[in-house]
Amino acid sequence: MLRTAGRIITRRVAPATGATLVVGSAAFYASDPKTASRTYVLLTEMAPVILAYRFVEKKQQIRKYLNHENPALEDAEWDALHNKYAKPTVDCMRRMLGSYVKLGQFLALRPDIVPQVWTDELRTLESAVPSQSTELVHETIQRAYGKQVDEVFETFDDKPVGSASIGQVHRATLKDGTRVAVKVQYGAGNEQVMRNDIKHGKELFRILAPEQVAVLDEIEAQFATEFDYRQEVLVAASRGAFTPSTRVVSGNGGREWSLFRF
Repeated sequence: MLRTAGRIITRRVAPATGATLVVGSAAFYASDPKTASRTYVLLTEMAPVILAYRFVEKKQQIRKYLNHENPALEDAEWDALHNKYAKPTVDCMRRMLGSYVKLGQFLALRPDIVPQVWTDELRTLESAVPSQSTELVHETIQRAYGKQVDEVFETFDDKPVGSASIGQVHRATLKDGTRVAVKVQYGAGNEQVMRNDIKHGKELFRILAPEQVAVLDEIEAQFATEFDYRQEVLVAASRGAFTPSTRVVSGNGGREWSLFRF
């Protein structure tokens, strides 16, 4: 009976979900290829994980209904899911950057709702975010100034000081010898890209995990002001974070802020 019930769940949930994902993907691609490529990852790498957990949850509910509960078996089923999906899912988040890393970092701080296996993997996103290529960084600066990097800076360290979910920072020296910090925003950190990620994530969650939509609402509220590097610089300066020999590169009419986008 359990097997029959499981097949019924699969037949009912999978086709409806699959149809939604296929139609949604086609619509996204037609309107915005970049958004579509990120949504494709959401649908093909994240959705199956949610479905796997939902399937086990429903299977255990059926056992309980039939008075066939088995706590040891249930624990083993959850442990198997955690061990199978935690690492590859977090690797996917790291690869996608932007809102995916934000979500992972948020969940890493919620051991009350995230199992230990997942928490251990998610915490690697706090310090192991990959930097973007030197080529992309140079192209971004060239677009901002209309000049090659060596025409703007006397020195520019291609190795970033640090990288986070939406950008990375490089040391550089201006032609007049002033040391500066250059903050470069990722393409995956573009505000509209991240908002699209959250929007499509909510759409998926409403179908597969409606109780988790509130998590994405909270993340969306958190990054509402993170894309305004000008405000970030003003706040940091007011707190004495910049010394006379270290400031943010001026890329816009002499003002002391920069916003470079891939």
